[in-house]
Amino acid sequence: MECKEGTIRQVKDDRIVVLIERRSACSACHARGACLSSDKDEQLLEVTEYPLGVQVGDRVRLIPAKGGNPLKAVLFAFVIPIVLLASISIGMNMAGVSEEILLVSLVGVLLLYAGLLKLMSGYFDQTFRLRAELVK
Repeated sequence: MECKEGTIRQVKDDRIVVLIERRSACSACHARGACLSSDKDEQLLEVTEYPLGVQVGDRVRLIPAKGGNPLKAVLFAFVIPIVLLASISIGMNMAGVSEEILLVSLVGVLLLYAGLLKLMSGYFDQTFRLRAELVK
């Protein structure tokens, strides 16, 4: 995972809120003013591991905390849902289920998976933590 840099927007009791700018490849293009694609997006991230004494406006570099694995995020966000939906679709299609029932079943499975992810939010908070370091 590449390190992102951002600016501290808020210092709370046990965490800081960092504003990072995500830029697309278009942001470096000489014709970006003529293009209608959005080339910049801002995101606020809460970080619980940070150096003491940071203040609003400080620049920090965000890196994965020890033990965090960004590939697990890809697994839970993309791989598992795609494999789940594909296997259910193939199985129900081979069983001769109508398309309407298949569609309702897939939506139901997605809702159940989203609920499971919500229940696992504590695990994700521990697994996908970021750590902030001051930029000098």
